[in-house]
Amino acid sequence: MKIDPKLVWDILSRPAPDMIMDPLLNVMKSHQQGLGVIAKGIDTPEHLKKVHHLKVDAI
Repeated sequence: MKIDPKLVWDILSRPAPDMIMDPLLNVMKSHQQGLGVIAKGIDTPEHLKKVHHLKVDAI
């Protein structure tokens, strides 16, 4: 599943993006075995650093 770049930017601009993203991804992955999550729109070093802490499978 691809996550829209605008949503990714909005989540990563928050002080603690994992507080929103991790629970969401946990629910999605628990209901769909083998679901891969791709975060689109990672185009700054700051966003790249933040997205490594999230449970996405690819960027």
